[in-house]
Amino acid sequence: MAYSLLLRHVHNVPWQDDYWAILQFSEGILGQHGLKARAAYLVASQHVDYKLVFEHLIVVAQLALLHRLNFVFFEVIGDLLLLVVLWFAWQLFRPAGTPSERRLLLFAPAVFVFFSLNYVETLDWAMAGLQNLPVVVFSLWALYLLFGTRSEQVEFGTGRFGLACTVGLLAALSSANGFLVAPIGFVALAMRRHYGRVALWTATFLLGIAAYLYKYRPTYPTMHVAAYVKPLFVLAVLGLAAPGLLAIPAGIALIGVWLGLVRSGFHRMNRFGFAVSLWIFLTAILIAIGRGNYGLAGAQASRYRIYCDLLLVYCYGFLVERVVQSQLTRSRQKLLYAAALVTSMLYCAKSELAAFHLLRLRDADLSVGLAEYRADPERRSPMYLSDEKWERAQAAQDEEARQIMNESVRTGLYVPPATLSGR
Repeated sequence: MAYSLLLRHVHNVPWQDDYWAILQFSEGILGQHGLKARAAYLVASQHVDYKLVFEHLIVVAQLALLHRLNFVFFEVIGDLLLLVVLWFAWQLFRPAGTPSERRLLLFAPAVFVFFSLNYVETLDWAMAGLQNLPVVVFSLWALYLLFGTRSEQVEFGTGRFGLACTVGLLAALSSANGFLVAPIGFVALAMRRHYGRVALWTATFLLGIAAYLYKYRPTYPTMHVAAYVKPLFVLAVLGLAAPGLLAIPAGIALIGVWLGLVRSGFHRMNRFGFAVSLWIFLTAILIAIGRGNYGLAGAQASRYRIYCDLLLVYCYGFLVERVVQSQLTRSRQKLLYAAALVTSMLYCAKSELAAFHLLRLRDADLSVGLAEYRADPERRSPMYLSDEKWERAQAAQDEEARQIMNESVRTGLYVPPATLSGR
């Protein structure tokens, strides 16, 4: 149901930041002459305060193959990456002493949480899907290569380490929190006294930093908040599985479970999961630093929920282990499992209803914007938002989006559909 719901709302139409991150970038790089100039433009291109090098590489690849932009293609690539994230989530869930068949059964509640469409905004948005999901895939991949999942330390050869460096760099070039893999890997390699690899690992991310800083233009927040807001922002991001202000106590509860996990020594049984949890904590802090000045409402963005989901899977694996190894009777254990399964199914159903509402609103806005643009492309913007407050606040952006669309249509770079009907 989740993916049939989503696929009905995938359109070859840009949405909000797609105009700048994809259309405008495409026009800009095609205007460069020579491989060197285009490579420099690729590295220098910046969207707000992000360098989206990996996303732009995907755009360049499509332009090279098709000579035209198709936003459905971008959205599908992002959505397929979610299946890779699910495999890593399976590696996060490793209660000790549990046979594979039973472990698969116990994993079912985590699957309902993970495929609940609670981060549907990322899945239905070309620009967001090519930023927010690749950084998760590459970051988890790099940590998996460094840590593995068994209790013993991973012994890897040159090929495995080289691949870890490569995907680590791709994480950094996908989104800024990909750089947070660097200190975790640095400590792990240093503790093993692999000093040569420490140097190579550090050099890899220094290369990424150099690319990020190349012609970087810092942005500054237009709002300022009290000092206590940013710590609350971190807690809200960590607890985003819960709605509204309940996210803060949910974040506190997850941290409490995580501390119990560390005290019990569970983190030594799954070093990969522990490394991922550290990366998620650092990501929440980075998000609070970058977005905390816009108030706690900014922590509710659905694109952050995937981090909470991954942390939930890791903590759930720990709780399952504690229950399995406890003195509870088998019937009590089955009752707890049934409660977890029903809760996750209800959560999934609630998330899909919310996703359906959001997708319908987005469909309506896309339809109105496309119709108005078609009627008068010289005066009306295709970027329509039904929220009057936001519509007034971004009137200047609407005009810029209209100009970008007109230029893309004029050059044949993008051909908008006549209508969104028939989906």
